[in-house]
Amino acid sequence: MRKKEKKEAGKRAQKTYKNQRGYSTQGKTPGGRKQKKAGRKRRIVTAVLAALPATAAVIMMGLFAVYFSGRAKILSNVEKGTPDAGLLTDREAAEELRLKAGLTTVQWQEDWVAIDGKVYSYDNNRINLLVLGVDKAGKMEREPDYDKWLSGQTDAIFVVSINPSDKSVSIIGVPRNSMTQVDIYDSEGHISRTIFDQICLQYPYAGGAAHGLEKTKEAVSRLLYNLPIHGAVAIGYEAVSKVNDMAGGVDVVALESLETPFGDYKKGENLHLEGKYVLAYVKARDTSIIGSPTMRLERQKQYLTALAGKMKDKVKENPLVVKDMYDAVSGYINTDIEIDEMVYLAAQAAGYQFSGEDIHLLQGDDKAVPIVKDGKETGDFYDDLYLDEQNLKETMIKIFYQEVELEG
Repeated sequence: MRKKEKKEAGKRAQKTYKNQRGYSTQGKTPGGRKQKKAGRKRRIVTAVLAALPATAAVIMMGLFAVYFSGRAKILSNVEKGTPDAGLLTDREAAEELRLKAGLTTVQWQEDWVAIDGKVYSYDNNRINLLVLGVDKAGKMEREPDYDKWLSGQTDAIFVVSINPSDKSVSIIGVPRNSMTQVDIYDSEGHISRTIFDQICLQYPYAGGAAHGLEKTKEAVSRLLYNLPIHGAVAIGYEAVSKVNDMAGGVDVVALESLETPFGDYKKGENLHLEGKYVLAYVKARDTSIIGSPTMRLERQKQYLTALAGKMKDKVKENPLVVKDMYDAVSGYINTDIEIDEMVYLAAQAAGYQFSGEDIHLLQGDDKAVPIVKDGKETGDFYDDLYLDEQNLKETMIKIFYQEVELEG
C-alpha cells in the first residue's frame, strides 16, 4: 500500500511540475509557449509598423537626393552653348530686319536667326540628348577599337529634346545614311583623314566605346548647325529587347512586309513585339531597295512612339524603374549620362506630352552609288542620302527656336 501511495504521490507531483512549467494537463499544445510566441509576433509586427514610416522616409530622401543631383548636373550643362546662328540665318534678311526695327548691331542678339522675314531666338532651356542604336551583338566594348572598326555602325540616330517650359518632348530622326564629314582615327587615336561619307560610320571609325560616342555626338551636332547636345547614349540592339520586355512589350501595326532572320511579318499585320522579334521590326531592312534606311526609320519612329507610352506609365508608377532598367542593360550600352541624371530626366519626361507627331524625320534624296571592287561593279550599291537643307532648317526652327517680336 505504501508503495502504491508513493507512486500516486509521484504522479501528482509530476503533474504539478508540468503545470508550473506551463504545459496543459490535457496533453494539448503548450499554452505558455503559445502565449509567448503570440506576444513575440505582436512585438515584431509593432516594430515593423513603427519602422515603415522611417523606411519610407529614407527611400524618399534617397529618391529626392538622386533626382536633385541629376537635375543640378543636367541644368549646369544646359546653360552651355547655342547653335551657330550664322549657319542658319539669311544674312541679308537679318540686316534688313535689323534696320527696319531700328536696332543697333549691339541690340541684335548673336543667337537670333532670320528666315522668311521673321526673327527667331534659340530656346536655351532645352535639354538635348543623342540616342544611338548600334548594330552590335553582345555587350559593348569599353575600350576603343581603332584597328578593325568592328564596334558597329549607328543604324538608329535620334536627338531627343526635352522642353521644360511647356513640358513637351520632340525628337529628330537623323537618317543613318546622311552624307557628312566623317573623321577616321588611327591606332593612336588621332585623325588620320576625313572623308565625305554616311554619318553611321563615325562611331566605328572613331573606335566605338566612349571615344566613338563623343565623336558621333560632335558629328551630329555639326550636322544640326552646332546644336548643343548635353548627353549621349549608344545602345546595342540586345539592350533594346531587354528594355522592351521590361516595359511589357509593344504593339504595332506593320508598316511594310519583310522577311528577317528573327521572323517574318506582313504589311498591316498586328504585331506584339517581344524578345528578338523586336529586332525583326526595328533593325531589319531590304538592302536591295533604294531608300530602305528611310523606310526602316519610319518603323523605328512608330516603335519609339509605342514604347514611349509604355515607359511613361512605368516611370509614373516608379521613377526608380529607370535604375532597374539601367542595371539590366548596363553592359550593352555606352553613355556619358550618369544614373542620377537618368532618373531626373525620366521623372521629367514621364509628366510631359508626347505623340508620334513630335518625331520629325529629316528628309533628303537617296542616291545609289555602285560598289566597285578590283575596277569592276559588284552589282551592289551604297545608298547615300543627301539631306534637304531647307527641310533641315525648318525642322531646327520648329523645334529649337521661338519667334521674336521686333518693334519698328
